[in-house]
Amino acid sequence: MAGEIQVKTKESPRFDGNTLKWFYHNTFPYTLEIELIDSDTQEPITYNDGDKIIVCFYDRRKNLVHTFEFNNLVPYEVGGQQFVEVTMKFDDEVTKKFDVGKYTYCTTYYGEYVTTIWDNADAEVEECH
Repeated sequence: MAGEIQVKTKESPRFDGNTLKWFYHNTFPYTLEIELIDSDTQEPITYNDGDKIIVCFYDRRKNLVHTFEFNNLVPYEVGGQQFVEVTMKFDDEVTKKFDVGKYTYCTTYYGEYVTTIWDNADAEVEECH
């Protein structure tokens, strides 16, 4: 008689609720697709030379752990909406900065105005054993 075995696994990286989670020293790309709308005109933001998006990760003591900076933003359109895409590369050098624990990250657009896209999003690095 053969038994059935069910194994519960967790992907890395993954979202658990609203928290980005990955296992200690894993390497991976993490892509954000961002749509920015002008609050006055309700029109998509027009990106100009020199505009940038910065994503900063902080530990629980609010110490800066790592910054990703994206220049030369190239918008694209999907279904009448305008997006810009940025990919954070958690390579060997970057991922070694993150010990097991909880983090927050903030994403800011620097253009004609400085605009916080989101603040204090949660991230967590887990042990795999």
